[in-house]
Amino acid sequence: MATLKQSRKDRAFVETELVPLARYVEGFRDSQHRLPSEDEFKRWADTNRENKAVWYFTERPSFMSDWGTPDRDFVVGMWRGEWVQYYRSWDGKSFDGDTY
Repeated sequence: MATLKQSRKDRAFVETELVPLARYVEGFRDSQHRLPSEDEFKRWADTNRENKAVWYFTERPSFMSDWGTPDRDFVVGMWRGEWVQYYRSWDGKSFDGDTY
């Protein structure tokens, strides 16, 4: 039962916290025909995710073994209090930093 409850919390976190980060990046990419720079993402996140620790990768970080399409795909993440939860743009899957 605890696993089901955590699974629901994980899905809710992804939908309410990570998907909006990804939607910003996707909207920027679609309108500007490029991914936002780290500074552009940070400025947006500082305003729209105030006081939240967020991560943004436009290239494969060392903790990941695969990657989507270069210059198109990205990973966003947010601190959950005990771990970072990430979201991959190319398949819409989320994972925590300890299990990928």
